[in-house]
Amino acid sequence: MTIHVKVWSGAGNGCITDMTNAHKRGKKCRVARLHGFRVSAVVLDMLSATPEQVEARKGKTSYVLECNPVDAIKETDFDAILDVLRTLHATDIESKNWDITLEEIRAIDAPRPKLTAGVTGVWGGEADETGISLSAHNDPYNEWTEISLGQSKARAYEIAVKVWPEVMKAKTVHEAGDILRKAGASLHGYCAID
Repeated sequence: MTIHVKVWSGAGNGCITDMTNAHKRGKKCRVARLHGFRVSAVVLDMLSATPEQVEARKGKTSYVLECNPVDAIKETDFDAILDVLRTLHATDIESKNWDITLEEIRAIDAPRPKLTAGVTGVWGGEADETGISLSAHNDPYNEWTEISLGQSKARAYEIAVKVWPEVMKAKTVHEAGDILRKAGASLHGYCAID
């Protein structure tokens, strides 16, 4: 069983989606929505942290580590993580500052794994349920950007998945855009610097 973790750090919110039935027609996915500044700052970040990051945060997040073992936080089982979060919420002296709500969504609406590509300092790109986004990073005065436009975000993602291995080999943002356009992605380019 796997999970998908998404954090909106500015709002202090996040959600954990049980991906067991993800993208299957007629099925549901459970979602735990977490609200409050402490959630994004610590709990959700720890769910997606590498073992090295968890180790580095030990002194800074002692209240989390006292309530539950690090190994439990690294679990990818939705129910195990939900138990950890409920225990944390019940024992956290500042639990009034954050909360957990449970809901179900249609499995076809479950988040998609984020695809990333690029060349450090030259260009970067990603695709997920919000569509496709490509950016040039090597010209600070004319930062070229392309986004999916004129087709559904789900369709743009489906196209990107098919050709993403090729996109990952691209040397420039324009080469990546050409690969995606030839596959059927509708991209709109513009200069991100006004």
